[in-house]
Amino acid sequence: IHGLVPTARVEYKLRSTRNDRIAGNDFIYRAISRSFSNPQKRHKHFKAFLACQDPRIDVPSRRDFPNWKVRPLLKWINWRCPQAWMLARQIAVDEMTMRFKGVHQDKRRITYKKEGDGFQADALCDDGYCYQVYMRNDPAPKKYLNWKLSPLHARTMALFDSLKDEHHHVGMDNLYNSVLFCKAAFLHSKRVLCHGV
Repeated sequence: IHGLVPTARVEYKLRSTRNDRIAGNDFIYRAISRSFSNPQKRHKHFKAFLACQDPRIDVPSRRDFPNWKVRPLLKWINWRCPQAWMLARQIAVDEMTMRFKGVHQDKRRITYKKEGDGFQADALCDDGYCYQVYMRNDPAPKKYLNWKLSPLHARTMALFDSLKDEHHHVGMDNLYNSVLFCKAAFLHSKRVLCHGV
């Protein structure tokens, strides 16, 4: 319900429309007020004690798995997106920024764009559809680092691993262009043809 009719705070939904005409919700108010004498306090308890991670699992090293908390979600996105979209021959690779205003060691300071600071990922896209992502704070794949490619180019080559067909034409900005990378992309099993600005 909060996703359909957002308010400044979810707790406002726990009020009746008689007390709060704009944010109140009688359906939620009746359902929760029957069970709890103080629904706002109960909601705070729920938020404080709800855990999405299994506490029995050891926390892996940040160097190897910096995104371990959201890793299942990222893996699911990268598995599901290719099933939902059929790529055209002309595709693109560029960086993608997810805005973030808080404090985090992996947040990138971005002064050259209006979007502001956030988490960055390299993304393989087609006509506005994000087909595959590789988070910038994840370590670059050793398989492509052994080809003497930079971490940026190694991550991009890992994005090419998700392609189903050969001979896609990939447009990129000048951040990605290099002769070594274009040659490596063509030597990739998917025979990717790269061009830039």
